[in-house]
Amino acid sequence: MLELGNALLYYRIIPTRRRSLKMKDPHDKATIDFSNLVTEFEKEHDLAPGSVDVPKSGVSFSELTLLLDHVKSGLKRPVGRPPKGEKALTKAEKQKAYRDRQRAAKQAESQRLADIRAGAPVTSTVIDLTTSFRDVYSETRGKD
Repeated sequence: MLELGNALLYYRIIPTRRRSLKMKDPHDKATIDFSNLVTEFEKEHDLAPGSVDVPKSGVSFSELTLLLDHVKSGLKRPVGRPPKGEKALTKAEKQKAYRDRQRAAKQAESQRLADIRAGAPVTSTVIDLTTSFRDVYSETRGKD
């Protein structure tokens, strides 16, 4: 019965609202009948027909529903908020992120100015301050 439960996990099964063995959704081609599931499982594992433990009159309906509930619970999405990459931020979260970016930019600029006052070389993100005009001229003309 455990192997059959693993096979149920492999296939996409959508039970109807009534707790019955019929699981085929006529509008969804991805679902299959329970009898088709058993025959496919036997074919995939090269088993003799009828050798798989299938629910018969001796197996209670409650055992089958417990198995299906276990399978369904494994397929559900986890409870809670999805990761931020999957869902757009709320307005408050966007504002907080914007304020954090502005605060970080101000702190970086004040740190850069403090480093310049302390004697560090001047840097710029707009232009290259390490290359002098003479270096550029000699590279383009090929002379020293």
